[in-house]
Parts: sequence; C-alpha cells; structure tokens
Amino acid sequence: MKKKVDLKYSLKHENKLSNILQKMSLNLFNNKENDFEEIYKKASILLLDFTINTQEKYKKFDKNRDKDKHIEIVKAQLNKVKSYASAQAKWIEKNRDKENLKKKVLRQSQLKARNFKGDLYASFLKEIVSKDSDSFVWNTVGDDRVRPEHDDRDQEVFTWKDADIVPGEEAMCRCWATVYLKSERINY
Repeated sequence: MKKKVDLKYSLKHENKLSNILQKMSLNLFNNKENDFEEIYKKASILLLDFTINTQEKYKKFDKNRDKDKHIEIVKAQLNKVKSYASAQAKWIEKNRDKENLKKKVLRQSQLKARNFKGDLYASFLKEIVSKDSDSFVWNTVGDDRVRPEHDDRDQEVFTWKDADIVPGEEAMCRCWATVYLKSERINY
C-alpha cells in the first residue's frame, strides 16, 4: 500500500508573505525604497521555509539532493516579487491623485501574495514532489469561491504527467494536493 500525504495549502505562510508585500507596498507608497533588500531577504526565507517544511511532511529534507531545486523555485518567485515591486511603483506614481490609493495598494499586495504563494506551491509540486510520488488527489477548500473547474476536480486522482494543471497553478487558487508516494524498493 502506498503512503498518502496531505500537503495542505499553508494560509500561515500566505499571510506572512502578504504582510511582507504590504510593507514593501507601503514603502513604495511613501517613497522609501531603501528597505527593499531586507524585504526581499525576508520573503526568500519565508518562501524557502514553506517549501522545506512542506517537503518534510513526507520526507526529511536532503540538502544534497533537494537544496538547489528549492533555491531555484524560490529565486523564480523572488524575481516575480521584484518585478511586481517595479510595476507597482510605476502604478502608484501614475495614480497618486486617486482616492483610496493606499487601501488599493494594500489590497493588491494581499492578492499578489496569494498568487506568488500559489505559483511557489505549484512549482514545488511539479519540481520536487512529483519526483517522490506517482499521483495526487486534487482538493479544494470547499467554499463558494472555488471556481467550477476546480470544484469538478475535487477528490479526483491525477498522475503528474497527465495533469494539465496542478493545485496553486492558476491565479488565486487555494487548492492543494494529497500525494501518493512512490513505493520504496528494497534491494536484497
């Protein structure tokens, strides 16, 4: 029998990432871009913490095998965060005279945090988890905001090579995977 592991979506990490992005956005709003290296460092640590902790739900983190892949996935997301910061700075300057701009900027940061986290989760599933498992079960959060296409996938089993998308891959996705780990071979 194959071992089944639930890799639930971490709202805790998403909220922390949202706080980091909101701080970045407030700095942009207030024309203070000098703290960005520290903000990017905190984001990197948080994203790496998520991937490693999620992997440790099913196997011990092996720095020799997995470190480079984790770092590659986090770097890709960090580059997206940096691009977002640049685009948001331009958007803020263009819309300085708009009403409720600060509120809109903070809300955008919350939404972007979910997308960055979902992208990270999907990349983690594809690049790391798929090496250790044969298939996964698609799970939704089960509320009224689940998109119909994802609701149709709820509780369905997919192989990694046959899945056209994975949980987290589409914008604002809060779905997660339950994976079936590959059977360990015993050599005699």
